Amino acid sequence: MRRSEGSGMAGGTKRTGGRRPEARRGRAGGPPPSVGPAAGDEARAPADVWAASRMMLPEHAEALRRWAAGLGRTAPPAVAEEMRETIERALRWAETTGQAVVLVVYTPEGPVRFAGRVARLDVRRRTVVLASGRAVPVDRLLDVETAEG
Repeated sequence: MRRSEGSGMAGGTKRTGGRRPEARRGRAGGPPPSVGPAAGDEARAPADVWAASRMMLPEHAEALRRWAAGLGRTAPPAVAEEMRETIERALRWAETTGQAVVLVVYTPEGPVRFAGRVARLDVRRRTVVLASGRAVPVDRLLDVETAEG
């Protein structure tokens, strides 16, 4: 016996149980109404959005935490070649004369300033060693402030 168009199935298919896919999803072409951002989700931290997921691999959860922790960090600024030469001259002058300097150093959280006397310039390791023992990589220097300017 052949089923006719008006048999009460509303044009559905066997696979959807007699319902049209649009009726199952709640609206044509979109996700079900229960899926999507809830009110207030925009205010949450990015890692909190996925915190309740039971299907997330631990490696992925860790990667999300690292990503969220890095959101407040700044990218290292590009230092011009002329500025690099000025920094090197100031470091050599400070090492020779023993004058105190202030090193402005890049960190991911923002620039940090270290004051002290230059004990030595370690060319092999490309670091500036202060009298206090702190070693600062030359590649991270943004500026050197000296007494003569």
